[in-house]
Amino acid sequence: MLGNHESLIENCLGQLATGNDSARQAVLELASERLYRLSRVMFHRFPALRNWEETPDIHQRAMLRLFHALGDVRPETTRQLFNLAALQVKRILIDLARHYSANHEGAQRHPIPVSFQPGALEHFDQQRQDSSLQPGSLENWTLFHEKIGTLPPAEREVVMLLFYDGLSQQEVADLMEISMRTVKRLWQSAKMTLRRSMDHPDAP
Repeated sequence: MLGNHESLIENCLGQLATGNDSARQAVLELASERLYRLSRVMFHRFPALRNWEETPDIHQRAMLRLFHALGDVRPETTRQLFNLAALQVKRILIDLARHYSANHEGAQRHPIPVSFQPGALEHFDQQRQDSSLQPGSLENWTLFHEKIGTLPPAEREVVMLLFYDGLSQQEVADLMEISMRTVKRLWQSAKMTLRRSMDHPDAP
């Protein structure tokens, strides 16, 4: 659960808010384990990127991005920090997908795991894979992550915390101070929106 870890983080965030820039490194160290876990999970579910990158590479980039982001943004709560950290990982993945899709012949033919496809989102909570779902291209995978950024704020935050940050629905409910029922409703709505967006990518 988040209890003690959250208290440590928010204490450091409080110091950072008072102008103690040295607290930025402390915040980064507290976020490091979660960022590494995110990197490992993403690579496990998307082996195509592992043709060129390794988990420590993604972790290092995420740490560096978060460090710089904390120089401009002052999260006041663990919730805000988690959102900021998840955003860094998301941006790194999109940047990598764009890079390898554009610069490596045949990159778009690398399959993505079904757990990243909009049609398989309903299986994410149980972390199951359905072999009947066809893999998409690297280009489609990139589009999917970009579409997450266009979701309404509350839906986007739920998806970021569940999908990128690896929290449980109960942890998300506690962090956002909303009910489990609301988390489930936002999650279902986000999945429907993402499916429509991927079916009609050029729609406004």
